[in-house]
Amino acid sequence: MEEINYYVRGHTALGFVNFISSNLVGVKNVILLQHASNQVISDVLSTMKNQWDKVDHCEVLCSPYRASHIEGLIVRNHSVAILAADIINKPKHHYKIIDLHQWLPTDMNTKTAAKGLKIQEQAYEYFTKGLHIHDDLEQVYIDEMDFKLADQIAIDLLHQILGNVPKQKRNAHVYERLFGTNTIDGVVNEIEHLIIPIENRVFIKGRAGTGKSVLLRRVLEATVTYGYDVELYRCSFDPKSIDMILIRDLSYCLFDSTPPHEFFPSREMDQVIDLYEETVTLGTDEKYEELIDQLSKRYKKEMRNGLACLQQLKQFTPKIDQSKEVYSTSMKEISNHIKNKL
Repeated sequence: MEEINYYVRGHTALGFVNFISSNLVGVKNVILLQHASNQVISDVLSTMKNQWDKVDHCEVLCSPYRASHIEGLIVRNHSVAILAADIINKPKHHYKIIDLHQWLPTDMNTKTAAKGLKIQEQAYEYFTKGLHIHDDLEQVYIDEMDFKLADQIAIDLLHQILGNVPKQKRNAHVYERLFGTNTIDGVVNEIEHLIIPIENRVFIKGRAGTGKSVLLRRVLEATVTYGYDVELYRCSFDPKSIDMILIRDLSYCLFDSTPPHEFFPSREMDQVIDLYEETVTLGTDEKYEELIDQLSKRYKKEMRNGLACLQQLKQFTPKIDQSKEVYSTSMKEISNHIKNKL
């Protein structure tokens, strides 16, 4: 399998979420890296990744803090995971913990960290307000939907995906993830990278509340019943909702292709399902234009406020008082130490 990038943690309207557990199933050798600086952990992981790439492909866990950082590697063929220690709330007894401060001390203190956490909580409050406004926006379209048509679209899609494939005599596994999140550097996602190798790509379009997540959930449940593993990518705004499911064994990907992660077909095999066009009363956008505009503006304002809070976290980045030469030497020593633990 080729290298894949995704998130297991994210800043959402429901607070800081963590989906690491489903992604560690079957992984026997887990190493946790402790350090106050996300930069240090990311640099160590990047060093390890460059070494692993020579022998196998990694699953790269992107950081929810900085767009350029990573916070974990999983190499399933070797049953190995190397992760930032704070991803795991309660490490199991056989997990190996490595404190990187012995190589690279930092000036970060608990008081400064507490200030950062307070700012994060302020961001979540704005995102939550945005979610409540978004719920009102969804209701506009829900009231104008033809649910029988939506059901038929789901039935047809399930037949297309599963109609000619055999049921597997095994229990399927669902890997819960995010394909993007809100970060200090703004909204980021890895969706384009994830869908590149997939042959059958279904771009699901529509408005808020038109059943995109419900359709994805129905496909998810049916696929699991058939015994095929699924990568479930939750919405980075409202993680109760689903934004994408990826079925690698069937080379199928279905995803919510609407802003802020809107993409358009680029291959002959690509398929578009527009739930607004197919299930919502004609002229709904025009009928409720003023209300939709008001709700959309209020929603976007809360999102901007939340992102502005996250951007303030830049000032709490720990400083590493080391020269480039010492830092480079430390990276080599750390990577060798990790290898000895594998």
